[in-house]
Amino acid sequence: MKELEELKHLIRLKEVERKGEVGTRQESTAEHTWACMILADHFIKVVKQPLDELKVMKLIMYHDLVEVECGDVFLLDSLDKQKRDNKKDDEKNGSQVLAKKIPDSISRDFLEFFEEYEACETPEAKFANAMDKIEPMIHWSIYSGEKLKAMGWTEDNVRQIHGKCVEPFPELTDFFEGWLAYMKEEGYIG
Repeated sequence: MKELEELKHLIRLKEVERKGEVGTRQESTAEHTWACMILADHFIKVVKQPLDELKVMKLIMYHDLVEVECGDVFLLDSLDKQKRDNKKDDEKNGSQVLAKKIPDSISRDFLEFFEEYEACETPEAKFANAMDKIEPMIHWSIYSGEKLKAMGWTEDNVRQIHGKCVEPFPELTDFFEGWLAYMKEEGYIG
């Protein structure tokens, strides 16, 4: 049954492993996406800038779906350097492949929201991107913050990678600075 196969392909996001751990297992991209949506539901009520909530949720829901085709790439893993260097091109190509394997009813939205997220020009895309950066920060502080320093996380690279994404939203910048102070106090980052 074609429809079933197309839907199964979407659900396979549960199988894509991320670098982070949850207990004794690897986190899945689907778990990351869900956590980003929960954070968006909270922070969209905190930021003063008006945002289209449904659009934010769709941007979050679809932006990592391409990982079904490409897998996840961890920013600081030296083993992933080539993957990091080719990430944009690989994901753009992967989005075209994925769009042909999923239901037509979703394919157009997927491509539209994936491309908007990647361009990161609209307020909603910037907000969704900020959620994508805040979620791993919270994840690591819950599950394995002590490993961050050993992986090379420093205040400087955290600011470079994550800090810029929250700048358009002062309320998120306040949260980011509080999180950063906590992580330094705990000795999780250098």
